[in-house]
Amino acid sequence: MLARLASVCVCLVSLLVVAGGATAKPLARDVAHAVRAAADTAPDLQVTGTASNTAPVAGDVVQFALSVYDANAQPAQSLNLTLTLPSGLQFVSGTSDRGSGCKTSGTTQVVCFLDWLSKDARRANVQVSAKVITPGQLVLSATATSQQGVLTPANSTLSLTLLSPTSTVAGVPTGLNGNGPTTIVSDVKAPTTRALVSAGKRGTTAKLRFQIYDDSGVARALTTVKRDGKTIGSPSTGYGPVVNGTVYFVGWHIPSRAAKGRYTFCVVAVDRARHHSGTSCAALTVK
Repeated sequence: MLARLASVCVCLVSLLVVAGGATAKPLARDVAHAVRAAADTAPDLQVTGTASNTAPVAGDVVQFALSVYDANAQPAQSLNLTLTLPSGLQFVSGTSDRGSGCKTSGTTQVVCFLDWLSKDARRANVQVSAKVITPGQLVLSATATSQQGVLTPANSTLSLTLLSPTSTVAGVPTGLNGNGPTTIVSDVKAPTTRALVSAGKRGTTAKLRFQIYDDSGVARALTTVKRDGKTIGSPSTGYGPVVNGTVYFVGWHIPSRAAKGRYTFCVVAVDRARHHSGTSCAALTVK
């Protein structure tokens, strides 16, 4: 809209200069000021957000917390936040604290109507849930638009990337992936590991997920589960073949009377040469 206004004004200025000569110069300056003023009144909509799990596996539901902030407090009417989902993500639900909420538009878009923002209300928050149906690199984009346009388009668009592994292997007490043969014979470096966000229900066995790798191709995982800084569990695996990029898990039975809420689990990898990885921790939600 502003671009078209600027184009019309430039044409008008050209005509005035040709028709009026020197007397058109003040008019040209006035038109230029008007164009700049119109641009300055556009809202500076800034979109930010996070994903609850950036390394989900197929079947996981990821929560996206998104926010639209009116940085220059200019009116932003008919405000929408449009999400474009990759084919590997399936929309589950969406809510907002302003406007009428979120609804699907076609198979890959979700539109959240946020009504308006201004100096009287400068932020709108959106919560969207999506299920991973196809693993791989999954990129979700979110773009804010308004009736008045946007001052800086780069600020009004956000992309969030998820890396969903293409395979998940169960950890068993005798080995991460069974007791198959190793494929790498060297063992000169300490293993690496990365804990991944996990969840479970009371009275069931939670899958504590992690990635692990060692240059020898064999390692084991030692984990601890903590609540308020106190260790309440320490499941571990035996030695087994490990593949870079694969997601493994070890089971931990959640007591039926355990408190609901946020726990922490940490994992350390150990290879047969007794090299230890650094400690990696992630959230464990008990429901």
